[in-house]
Amino acid sequence: MTMGEPQPPDDSGGYCCVSAGMHMGHDEDCPNKQFPMQDGPSIPWSLAERIYFVYADLFGQQQSLEELARRGGFGWTEIPVFRKEYRQKHGRYPDWSVTCGPTQ
Repeated sequence: MTMGEPQPPDDSGGYCCVSAGMHMGHDEDCPNKQFPMQDGPSIPWSLAERIYFVYADLFGQQQSLEELARRGGFGWTEIPVFRKEYRQKHGRYPDWSVTCGPTQ
């Protein structure tokens, strides 16, 4: 492998652009930035932002998304609860779709 190319999967199961030397850390502009999940693989940060929107709507913003990440992320069992409670409050499910690449 050469410098600047994605390396083998990292601990999150994704390809790490940091270990490839593409930049020093996963910043806000990095499409590979991952959000930790308790007891499971990480998820794309962009999806975590959508889940956090629902979390904050239901429970407030006492913890930022960054603080939740430092504390281990969301639990997999919490997400269906967030979805159900959001639907009860708003009469619809949240839109958690994430587009990966250009759409036709």
